[in-house]
Amino acid sequence: MTSRSASWGTYIYTSISLRFYDAYVLGFNMRYIWGCATYTILLPLFCENFSKRHLDIGVATGYFPSIAIERSREQDARHITLMDLNKNSLHAAEKRIKGDHSDLDVDVQCVYGDVLGPLPDALKEQKFDSISLFNLFHCVPGTPERKAESFATLAQCLSDDGVLVGNTVLGKGYMGWSPLTWYTMFLFNYFFRSFTNWEDNPEAFEAGLRREFEDVQTWIVGSMFLFRARKPRRN
Repeated sequence: MTSRSASWGTYIYTSISLRFYDAYVLGFNMRYIWGCATYTILLPLFCENFSKRHLDIGVATGYFPSIAIERSREQDARHITLMDLNKNSLHAAEKRIKGDHSDLDVDVQCVYGDVLGPLPDALKEQKFDSISLFNLFHCVPGTPERKAESFATLAQCLSDDGVLVGNTVLGKGYMGWSPLTWYTMFLFNYFFRSFTNWEDNPEAFEAGLRREFEDVQTWIVGSMFLFRARKPRRN
């Protein structure tokens, strides 16, 4: 399966590299490189917009949905769909969620899919009450305008009262003055090629969100663009 958004940013997540993801990416990078700490900013945002019928796209290790379940600890049935282009990530996230919450009624579905592509067949007949895209777009090839086109597809599988929430590292105009931040950005974009976000800007993402949703909130923390959108426009 050839994907428009498959890149080294997808393939870099091996079973070995995923062992260090939480500590390095969610721990060190978010706090000290991008200035947007996971535990105090990103995790609360995820948990506040997490429902019993949730779609998580770009799943990494499954950290966010697993912690969100732990914080709610509701005994009612819960469904989580994980969507990613990396089967290692899908396996790791599914294993983590099921392992951490074997005592709860949690249904986990894995979907191999491209956020820039058409809606996968497995999702076409489904409606979710919450959809998350955390730390995804900066790893997706293409212009910010092209990435923002995915909001139209996601709006199709969001319920009328649902919420779309996420974050992404912005490009060169939002790096501040930290030499370490600039060095990491250059390294990830042009050496490791795990990022494709050098030109990413908040205006393009916000414009894409407002085309598809009536209620849109966006803000910037450090080098990170955060967003929350409700009331999908039904054309």
